[in-house]
Amino acid sequence: MKIDNKMKEKDPCFCIACNSKIVNIIGRTKVVGNGETDLLLCEECNSVYRWPRPSKELIEAFYRKAGRFNK
Repeated sequence: MKIDNKMKEKDPCFCIACNSKIVNIIGRTKVVGNGETDLLLCEECNSVYRWPRPSKELIEAFYRKAGRFNK
């Protein structure tokens, strides 16, 4: 398992697709209004995702602004 101490301090980090704990940091990305986040690669299913994950409210605001989200 390759989870660094910085991620352990925030929360346990699991793959959002397969729930695996075997993930690696592969980079960082800037996020408008949210600073920087890590990009993680799951070694089990090869999914790539942001950590920390965006909140439900942030995701809804993004899609609402882009005109792609309807409640």
